[in-house]
Amino acid sequence: MTGHSDNSNAFLLADGSEELSPTVMWTPPDAIHYVSATPVLTSSRYKLGELICYGGMGVVYAARDLHLDRDVAVKVLRLQPDRHPDAVRLYTREAKIISRLSHPGIVPIYDFGLCTDGRPYHVMKLVQGGTLSELISSADGNVSHLLTVFADVCQTMAFVHTQGIIHMDLKPSNVMVGAFGEVYVMDWGLARFQKSVGQDRPGLTIRLSSDLADFIPDDGYASHVGVCGTPGYMSPEQARGDAVDARADVFGLGAILCEILVGHAPYVGHDARQVYLNARRGSIDATMLGLEECDSDRALVRLARRCLTTDRNDRPASAVEVSAAVSTYQETALQRVESDMNRFFELSLDLFC
Repeated sequence: MTGHSDNSNAFLLADGSEELSPTVMWTPPDAIHYVSATPVLTSSRYKLGELICYGGMGVVYAARDLHLDRDVAVKVLRLQPDRHPDAVRLYTREAKIISRLSHPGIVPIYDFGLCTDGRPYHVMKLVQGGTLSELISSADGNVSHLLTVFADVCQTMAFVHTQGIIHMDLKPSNVMVGAFGEVYVMDWGLARFQKSVGQDRPGLTIRLSSDLADFIPDDGYASHVGVCGTPGYMSPEQARGDAVDARADVFGLGAILCEILVGHAPYVGHDARQVYLNARRGSIDATMLGLEECDSDRALVRLARRCLTTDRNDRPASAVEVSAAVSTYQETALQRVESDMNRFFELSLDLFC
């Protein structure tokens, strides 16, 4: 988990009109009840070490499993459980969902328990590495390795979608790349089974899933639809609080590919509210133009544009289809390289014979 910024349980504002109403405003800091003390686990099995990272709701520590003599990561809820019962519910749901997803691209959970103050924690594999976001920032235009990582993300999400689960917060910072090239899709705090967003329990406090964010009050619209996600990467239907399915994650995959190809998320704006409004309206024309004008392979550009289509009926049905398209691209690219190499050797032989 080293190098990963924990944004797992990050919720977003919503409003019923095309412009944000005056009732949507930032919540004062004292409305959020954090626990600053180092957690004390009820189990003596794990010895906590250094703090690795923290986000809006979770904090991650390196730890030692004294029974099996191995390094692990322990993720603990940051919020006071009695003041934030919905956070406890989401945190517990995240652990349950991850425990059901046995796949090389998903960090396994080893254990679950409570701290002495009632905060839940779960124990998982310790991953040494960085995020895809960091790799994109340092890639200097070389997308070959980034596409390999993206292909692994697509394969992981293809498996997840076959299990009837959607992630709801796909973005480069939620992809970890280990020291030996292993790729993990992280932060399942918003994940859910494929069903209408509005069927979730109403009344959730909503938080922005990025460093743009502060907590804001829940308004009537948000309490009914439970809008959640990261504004810059959300599908329009997710931003509006409509029913979502695997195609919302397909948009997220397209958003990751977009950032690989052009260096930024699909939606941009001068502040978090503007980014959210752009997401809700599906204002993506500038990004589509940027994709069309970039120097990347046309097949990748077409795939990114198709995934980012504002009408979800025009997107691939699930990550299974996206993964297949990426695999086909990689195979075709490899065949081109092999063909070019063969021609090079043939020309070389002609020159020396």
